[in-house]
Parts: sequence; structure tokens; C-alpha cells
Amino acid sequence: MYQMCKKTGPIASIPSTPGLVVWNSGHIGISLDGVWAIEARGFNYGIVKTRIRDRSWTRWGELPASMLDYVTAGSQVPETPVTPADKGCPYAEPSTNLKKGAKGDGVRWVQWMLTECGYSVGRYGVDGDFGNDTRTAVRTFQKDSRLSVDAIVGPLTRAALKAAYEKKEAAR
Repeated sequence: MYQMCKKTGPIASIPSTPGLVVWNSGHIGISLDGVWAIEARGFNYGIVKTRIRDRSWTRWGELPASMLDYVTAGSQVPETPVTPADKGCPYAEPSTNLKKGAKGDGVRWVQWMLTECGYSVGRYGVDGDFGNDTRTAVRTFQKDSRLSVDAIVGPLTRAALKAAYEKKEAAR
């Protein structure tokens, strides 16, 4: 795919154009803004958002317009109206208990809900990895919600997260 790019450059010169590919030998991702990229990191991590400078990307490229429409700085992107179906968490609620060491979309659900409720899950954001920052956010949320503080996201914590999210949404 990288060979199909009509314009390329070293990663240090990546523009802020969304949709550029970022590349290193044998691996490709998509730049969101010249700072963050989305990439598939395999079964253990899934699709993740990572900081470009924290990975081993070496080059960037612009795919042909026939494959993707690029938005350049200063251009207007038509706003898509948000319908009720577009609202809410994009990840499925987990049906099992989650704790430190868990990975996947269930963890992404927890991280997304925590973030939407005002709790930081760390510098990597919603990455699907239940690490120390997510554990701290869960413990803080449980304490604030007057739940048992065990850093395990079970049915009571999930229910409290949903209630807190709905309360925030109603206030908007």
C-alpha cells in the first residue's frame, strides 16, 4: 500500500493532514492529525490509537485520491448531524468482570465510559489495555460512586458507569 502513495516523506516531516498513512517495514497505520495514528496491533491489542512519535514509524505517505479524500488545513468539512443512533459508546459493554491485565473491546468500553464521565485513563486513552492508569481511574470512580473499591469492573461498577454517563448526557 505504501508503494501506491503519490507523495511521501520522512516521519519527522509528517503534515497534520488526516488520513495519511504512516509506515515502517512490514507495518502500516493511518495518521489522524500528524500526532496520533490508528493501527492494528494484533490479537493482544486490537485496533489502537497510538502517538506517532512513540512508535517506530519511519515514513508517511498520501494515498491516491481514488482511494481516499483528504481534508487539508483550513478547508471546511460538512458537519454530519448527530442522531440518537450515533450517540453513546462505540464499544459493546462487557459481560464479564474486568481487572488489571485485561485487554480488548470490553476494556475499551470501560475506558470510553470513564473518559466520558471525566476520569483520565492515562496518556494512551482508550487503547483496550487495562493497565495502571485505567486501574487508578476505576478505583477513583468506585470511590466517588460509593462502591466497593476493588478496581474490578463487575456488574455494579458497569451499572454505575452507565448511570453516570446518562447523567452527564442529560446535563449537556
